[in-house]
Order: sequence, then structure tokens, then C-alpha cells
Amino acid sequence: MLQAVNVAAILEFCTIPLFGFLSDRLSRRATYMTGCVLLIVFALPYFALLETRDAAWIMVATVLGLSICHALLYSVQASLIPELFGTRLRCTGASIGYQLAVPLSGGIAPIIATVLMDAFPNQYWPLAAYIIVNSVISLTCVILLAETSRKDISSGA
Repeated sequence: MLQAVNVAAILEFCTIPLFGFLSDRLSRRATYMTGCVLLIVFALPYFALLETRDAAWIMVATVLGLSICHALLYSVQASLIPELFGTRLRCTGASIGYQLAVPLSGGIAPIIATVLMDAFPNQYWPLAAYIIVNSVISLTCVILLAETSRKDISSGA
């Protein structure tokens, strides 16, 4: 697993700037929505590949999950979120968004995963369902956002 994460991290080091560049050319929303959709589609196969307990399939799952799905989301967050706010509120707005999202979504994820594993022993679909639900929520929110990648954000409310 450590080797899989290391390989994925090396590849993600390249894919994050690539997807950031693509978000500048296409749009931030489209890039983020693509990442959400890929997470929705890949959640079940990811855990199925881990369940094989075969090192090669675990490598494939980890590399695809991090260097593609995660990189698509992470590459645009630093520009997508601050662009939603005018210059007067940009730092505060982005910071509040990050600070609330971390404990409410990421922070409780290990607890929810543990509860799901206890409630559904030897089954991975509840973990995949949890990722799918979170991805659907994210996708819905991003669909409702205004596109900001073409907007002049040097001023504004």
C-alpha cells in the first residue's frame, strides 16, 4: 500500500498541474464536475480492486484514484473557491469554507467508515456508497456555482 501511495503521489505531482492548466482552458466547474463524476463511477471498482488483495490491482486502484480522481478535484480547489468571493471577502470566505468542510466531511469520514465496516462486516459497498453520496453532494453544489474561470475577479462584491 505504501508503494502504491508513493507511485500515485509521484504521478499526482504531474497530474495536478496538468488538470489545473486544463481548468484554465476549459473551466473550473467542468474540471471539478468531471472529478466528482469519476469518483461516483470509480467508487465501487476501487473497493473491488482493493478486495482482490492483489498488490498489482491495489496499485492500479490507488494510482487511478489519487492521480486522476483526486487530482481533478484538488487541482482546481485553490482557484475555484476563492474566485467565488469578491476581493473584500475572498480570504475570509475561502477560509471559512475550508475550515467548515474539513471537520464536517473529512474529519468524520474515518468514524463513519468504521461504523459502516462494523454494521456491514466483510462488505465494501457501504464505503463506496459513502463516497458516492459525498461526491453527489459535491457535484450538486458545483453545478449550482457560478462559473468564475473567465471572470475578472480583481474587484467586486
